[in-house]
Formats: sequence, structure tokens, C-alpha cells
Amino acid sequence: MLVSKALSVEKSQIHLGGLIVDLLADLATDQDVKIPTQPEQQERALGDLVKRCQKPIVLLIDDAHDLYSKTLLGLKRLIEVVRVSPGFVESTVN
Repeated sequence: MLVSKALSVEKSQIHLGGLIVDLLADLATDQDVKIPTQPEQQERALGDLVKRCQKPIVLLIDDAHDLYSKTLLGLKRLIEVVRVSPGFVESTVN
């Protein structure tokens, strides 16, 4: 299992793009990772990283109930997009 933690002091300022950048930074194995600036490229890069990891990924967000509803909906959509991408392996931990 790979764990990523969203580190932000201002929970009201967290948006989906920031969470994707956090995931990219935490999941990248290269020291000199270049995070794309375009949102669509970030989503594609995240999908590629998830496929390469072949492990369940956990994103921890402290006080997630304080996030904007649009951010929560965006996270749900991101999970759905990653699940349908080719090469995704879903597993459960008991």
C-alpha cells in the first residue's frame, strides 16, 4: 500500500488540482520528477503512475469534511477515471 498525505494548513483553499499535485509528488519514484503544469497532463501522469505502482493508494486528508463539495466531487470523479483506465488493478485489503 502506498500512502500520500495532503499537507495544507488552509483546508478551505485545497482544490482538486492541489491534491493531484500532492499525489504526483508522493508517488513519483524519480528524484527529479517534473510535474506537468497543464491539468489534463497532470491527470494523465497520475493515471500512468497509478498503473506503474500496482499497489493500492491511500490519500489521507486531515479534516476532509472541511473541503469544498466541488473538491470532494472531483475526488470521486478522479477515482472513477483511474478505475476505468487500462491497466488498473483493483485490490482490497482485509
